[in-house]
Amino acid sequence: MLTKILTEECNLKISKNLCCAGKFDGVNLSIIFVSPGGKIYKFSPYLRGSRDEFVELMDMEQEVTSITCNQLDPSIKRDLLVIGTINKLLLYDVEKNSDLFYHEISDEITTTISGYICNSESPYILVGENCLVQGFDYQGDEVYWITTGDVVTNFVLEKDKNKEPILYVSTEDSYIRCFKNDQLIQEIPEQGNVTNLCSLSHNTIGYSLENGEIGVYSNFVKKWSVKTKYSINSLIYPKKIADGLCIGYNNGLIEIRDIEDGKLLYSNTGLTNTIINDNPVAGFIYGDFSDNGEYSLIELSTEGKVTIYKKSLNYDYYTDYQNKIYESTKKKQDLLLEYKTLKERSLTISSNAYILTKEIILDSFVDISISQEFFDDRNLNGQIVLLITPKDNVVIEVINVTSNVLFEDNTYTIFPKVSKMESPYRIPINIVHEISGEILIRLLCQIVTKEGTINRVYDKIINIPEFIMFKTVDNLEKDGESSLKFTLNCKLTNIVKWMKNSFYITSNEGITESSIGIKGDFVYLLDGSKMSINAELTTDSNISVTIWTENLEIAGRCFQHLLSVVEPSDINVVLRNFPSEKQKLIGILSNIEDFNVNRMKLTSEIASLSDQLVRFFILAEDSKEINDIQNLRKGYYAINNLNHDIFLEYSKRSSNHEQLVNALKDVNKIIHKAANLRYGKEKTALIAEAREAIKKNTTSILTNILFD
Repeated sequence: MLTKILTEECNLKISKNLCCAGKFDGVNLSIIFVSPGGKIYKFSPYLRGSRDEFVELMDMEQEVTSITCNQLDPSIKRDLLVIGTINKLLLYDVEKNSDLFYHEISDEITTTISGYICNSESPYILVGENCLVQGFDYQGDEVYWITTGDVVTNFVLEKDKNKEPILYVSTEDSYIRCFKNDQLIQEIPEQGNVTNLCSLSHNTIGYSLENGEIGVYSNFVKKWSVKTKYSINSLIYPKKIADGLCIGYNNGLIEIRDIEDGKLLYSNTGLTNTIINDNPVAGFIYGDFSDNGEYSLIELSTEGKVTIYKKSLNYDYYTDYQNKIYESTKKKQDLLLEYKTLKERSLTISSNAYILTKEIILDSFVDISISQEFFDDRNLNGQIVLLITPKDNVVIEVINVTSNVLFEDNTYTIFPKVSKMESPYRIPINIVHEISGEILIRLLCQIVTKEGTINRVYDKIINIPEFIMFKTVDNLEKDGESSLKFTLNCKLTNIVKWMKNSFYITSNEGITESSIGIKGDFVYLLDGSKMSINAELTTDSNISVTIWTENLEIAGRCFQHLLSVVEPSDINVVLRNFPSEKQKLIGILSNIEDFNVNRMKLTSEIASLSDQLVRFFILAEDSKEINDIQNLRKGYYAINNLNHDIFLEYSKRSSNHEQLVNALKDVNKIIHKAANLRYGKEKTALIAEAREAIKKNTTSILTNILFD
């Protein structure tokens, strides 16, 4: 599939994922990459062998966090380079060696891309920051702005079936959020921090996680995912070389996997991946570097090695033959294992027994259930526990629990026989993201029969509802008067079905159901928050729903999930009353004002101390010139004291800035929680209005927008 053409050493360290390719002279394709320390270099494959093949463009003298390029200015028919540092954004013309604009960014820039969005006439520069994405045009004017749930880690642009751009944004809270224009259309939770995103066309993206997982989403639905034991450094889709997702690892391994099912198509170490090296992949570049229609894939390693791959022209029958033998042998082993399991299973069923399903057979040997438990009687915090109880003639040797929504590593294994655990076996379930999913339970059992002992493997799937962490309780006492009230134009049976399917309800405890309504009382086991949901018919045949809870996030989650499931034809929010959250927001905004005042004061004090430092340094140098040793000593003593004072003031300023950033994060989270109490365009409009209120520093307007 890939053939290695050339390997070169540039004798430079290359930072991970800080590389891009563009026609910076308007004709030839060149590669830009960044070395640690902020130095930016240009590699021109078409100048191979000349002294201009590797050229240092500039030294940013600070850490470069992101880099990209595109033909941004319609009047300039060549690519322009976009450079993001911790708090600066630079648009640079490589050909003319000139800056086109230079922006100070208040928050740290984490990533940048360039592309068309919001039906723009020219590509925008999109900058990922702390809880937001900003967009700029080629003149440096802000033209796009959206908020996210946490610090942006990656983003990528795709197009839906109507050719409209969709922005996928991953954040540190392990979510991938999808935006069409400035409206959030989908939230995809993951089991870990997303390290890479890659466009695969037709609203399909590839992703990788910090825990080594790789997968593909198509139209917001996961097609496949595989878990590896290595860290993924880079993803790319080299369509005209290999129609698959190309993956670069931190040990130098390169794989290409099928986009449809994740099947391994190519590996630079063979199918068994037995050979690895210490040359991590820094990034991939894909393009027509020879300008003859023949595309190449270029691998950059962190140690400065540049490797060029091209599509294999001659079919390697020997390698294909070896791969087919490997796959056939593996399939044979799987079939033999399945045959052995079926044969052993037949021994436990009498000859005149009817055919039983796997679940019925397992239930006859083992009891499996889920329990919602409080930690103690003094508080309402609790946990979810998986209980596995074997029957008298069964000994469980291994329990393996696998789930994409419950465990960070996707699997949990215990050995009851070796550990001498007592039945029932308890497996605490720690929810990574509260979403619906499945638990796959595999048991290795020893079954004692009259004929002897039989070893068997059983498996069972248990469905987990969306709100598994909410436990139904009787006689719930409300903590306050916070509530969300709205009416829906739908059937009452739809509300009842939603409540029973979305919550883990095993009895009538805490549930009151009648012909005109349903009420459920719940406790949120993660923090002990109380919630009551009451739905009843109104005189105009609508459904009136009231959610009582002091937890704004819970109210928003239930509201959004209910609307997505029921899909009512009409929604009317009657009341949004959350006084405690409103007071919390007022307190945070007051703290932000204090932090800003302190910031200005500390900046002024540092500037004053710096001026004094300069004056004393000049006096000390003058004393040195006239050989006035006494005043020279006094001058340097004063300089030492001032230097110490500046360090102290800077520490105060740094601490104040950190508190300010955390407070701004809290405000952003409250805005998103309050936005979840709205639906559709009203939700998007609220975020825009809140942003304007923050810009104008109008605290009262912001609180009224969110909670009135």
